[in-house]
Amino acid sequence: MGTGSNTIGRLESGRDQKAVADQPDSGSVAALLSKQDAILDLINAEEILAFTSDALSGGGANEAMVVTGLLATDTILSVQHVSGGTLTVAVSGWHTQADDALDGEFVIDPGAGALVQVVVKRARVSAEAKIILTL
Repeated sequence: MGTGSNTIGRLESGRDQKAVADQPDSGSVAALLSKQDAILDLINAEEILAFTSDALSGGGANEAMVVTGLLATDTILSVQHVSGGTLTVAVSGWHTQADDALDGEFVIDPGAGALVQVVVKRARVSAEAKIILTL
Protein backbone atom coordinates (compact mmCIF):
# COMPACT_ATOMS: atom_id res chain seq x y z
CA MET A 1 0.00 0.00 0.00
CA GLY A 2 1.00 3.63 -0.39
CA THR A 3 3.56 5.43 1.69
CA GLY A 4 4.48 9.11 1.74
CA SER A 5 1.86 11.83 1.31
CA ASN A 6 -1.66 10.55 1.73
CA THR A 7 -3.59 13.76 1.17
CA ILE A 8 -5.62 13.40 -2.01
CA GLY A 9 -6.44 17.05 -2.52
CA ARG A 10 -7.58 20.49 -1.46
CA LEU A 11 -10.35 22.70 -2.73
CA GLU A 12 -9.36 26.31 -3.18
CA SER A 13 -12.22 28.67 -3.89
CA GLY A 14 -11.66 32.34 -3.09
CA ARG A 15 -11.66 32.53 0.68
CA ASP A 16 -11.96 28.77 1.26
CA GLN A 17 -9.26 26.16 1.61
CA LYS A 18 -10.48 22.86 2.91
CA ALA A 19 -8.62 19.58 3.18
CA VAL A 20 -10.57 17.00 1.26
CA ALA A 21 -9.38 13.74 2.79
CA ASP A 22 -6.52 12.31 4.75
CA GLN A 23 -6.74 8.56 5.01
CA PRO A 24 -3.94 6.33 6.35
CA ASP A 25 -4.29 3.66 3.66
CA SER A 26 -4.57 5.70 0.47
CA GLY A 27 -3.88 2.69 -1.76
CA SER A 28 -7.01 0.68 -0.96
CA VAL A 29 -10.06 0.86 -3.23
CA ALA A 30 -12.30 1.80 -0.28
CA ALA A 31 -9.97 4.65 0.70
CA LEU A 32 -9.85 5.98 -2.86
CA LEU A 33 -13.64 5.85 -3.18
CA SER A 34 -13.99 7.65 0.15
CA LYS A 35 -11.62 10.39 -1.05
CA GLN A 36 -13.54 10.69 -4.31
CA ASP A 37 -16.80 11.13 -2.35
CA ALA A 38 -15.17 13.78 -0.14
CA ILE A 39 -14.00 15.73 -3.20
CA LEU A 40 -17.44 15.56 -4.80
CA ASP A 41 -19.09 16.72 -1.55
CA LEU A 42 -16.88 19.83 -1.48
CA ILE A 43 -17.38 20.58 -5.17
CA ASN A 44 -21.15 20.31 -4.75
CA ALA A 45 -21.24 22.27 -1.49
CA GLU A 46 -23.74 25.07 -1.09
CA GLU A 47 -23.30 28.55 0.29
CA ILE A 48 -25.80 30.84 2.01
CA LEU A 49 -25.50 34.41 0.74
CA ALA A 50 -27.38 37.66 1.40
CA PHE A 51 -27.84 40.59 -0.98
CA THR A 52 -29.38 44.01 -0.43
CA SER A 53 -31.42 45.57 -3.21
CA ASP A 54 -30.90 49.00 -4.69
CA ALA A 55 -33.33 51.59 -3.33
CA LEU A 56 -36.84 50.90 -4.59
CA SER A 57 -38.74 53.52 -6.56
CA GLY A 58 -42.03 53.13 -4.68
CA GLY A 59 -45.42 53.90 -6.14
CA GLY A 60 -47.01 50.49 -5.80
CA ALA A 61 -47.14 47.22 -3.92
CA ASN A 62 -45.33 45.42 -6.78
CA GLU A 63 -41.70 46.38 -7.38
CA ALA A 64 -39.08 45.38 -9.92
CA MET A 65 -35.97 45.22 -7.73
CA VAL A 66 -32.30 45.41 -8.70
CA VAL A 67 -30.47 42.91 -6.50
CA THR A 68 -26.84 42.93 -7.61
CA GLY A 69 -25.25 39.51 -7.13
CA LEU A 70 -28.49 37.50 -7.30
CA LEU A 71 -28.42 34.73 -9.90
CA ALA A 72 -31.38 33.24 -11.73
CA THR A 73 -30.19 29.83 -10.51
CA ASP A 74 -30.09 30.76 -6.79
CA THR A 75 -32.64 29.22 -4.43
CA ILE A 76 -34.31 32.06 -2.54
CA LEU A 77 -34.68 31.37 1.17
CA SER A 78 -36.14 34.71 2.25
CA VAL A 79 -36.94 38.23 1.07
CA GLN A 80 -37.59 40.97 3.59
CA HIS A 81 -37.89 44.74 3.78
CA VAL A 82 -34.97 45.91 5.91
CA SER A 83 -35.02 49.71 5.86
CA GLY A 84 -36.02 52.90 4.11
CA GLY A 85 -39.20 53.88 2.40
CA THR A 86 -42.06 55.73 4.01
CA LEU A 87 -43.52 52.60 5.63
CA THR A 88 -42.11 49.41 7.12
CA VAL A 89 -44.11 46.69 5.41
CA ALA A 90 -43.92 42.96 4.89
CA VAL A 91 -42.89 41.33 1.64
CA SER A 92 -45.79 39.09 0.69
CA GLY A 93 -44.07 37.30 -2.21
CA TRP A 94 -41.65 37.39 -5.09
CA HIS A 95 -41.43 36.09 -8.64
CA THR A 96 -39.62 36.53 -11.96
CA GLN A 97 -36.12 35.91 -10.64
CA ALA A 98 -33.23 36.75 -12.99
CA ASP A 99 -29.55 37.64 -12.69
CA ASP A 100 -29.39 40.83 -10.58
CA ALA A 101 -33.19 41.22 -10.59
CA LEU A 102 -36.29 40.11 -8.71
CA ASP A 103 -39.92 41.20 -8.76
CA GLY A 104 -41.28 41.63 -5.25
CA GLU A 105 -44.77 41.99 -3.85
CA PHE A 106 -45.44 43.99 -0.70
CA VAL A 107 -48.54 44.12 1.50
CA ILE A 108 -48.77 47.83 0.54
CA ASP A 109 -46.44 50.30 -1.17
CA PRO A 110 -43.30 50.65 1.00
CA GLY A 111 -42.51 54.03 -0.57
CA ALA A 112 -39.42 55.29 -2.38
CA GLY A 113 -36.03 54.39 -0.96
CA ALA A 114 -36.98 51.08 0.63
CA LEU A 115 -34.27 48.38 0.75
CA VAL A 116 -34.87 44.65 0.62
CA GLN A 117 -32.56 41.83 1.73
CA VAL A 118 -32.59 38.61 -0.29
CA VAL A 119 -31.07 35.48 1.30
CA VAL A 120 -30.22 32.64 -1.07
CA LYS A 121 -28.71 29.19 -1.21
CA ARG A 122 -26.19 28.90 -4.04
CA ALA A 123 -24.49 25.77 -5.28
CA ARG A 124 -20.74 26.17 -5.44
CA VAL A 125 -19.82 25.87 -9.10
CA SER A 126 -17.10 23.32 -9.77
CA ALA A 127 -15.67 25.45 -12.59
CA GLU A 128 -14.80 28.08 -9.99
CA ALA A 129 -13.11 25.57 -7.73
CA LYS A 130 -9.52 24.58 -8.26
CA ILE A 131 -8.65 21.05 -7.25
CA ILE A 132 -5.05 20.18 -6.55
CA LEU A 133 -4.36 16.48 -6.29
CA THR A 134 -1.37 15.42 -4.31
CA LEU A 135 -0.70 11.74 -4.47
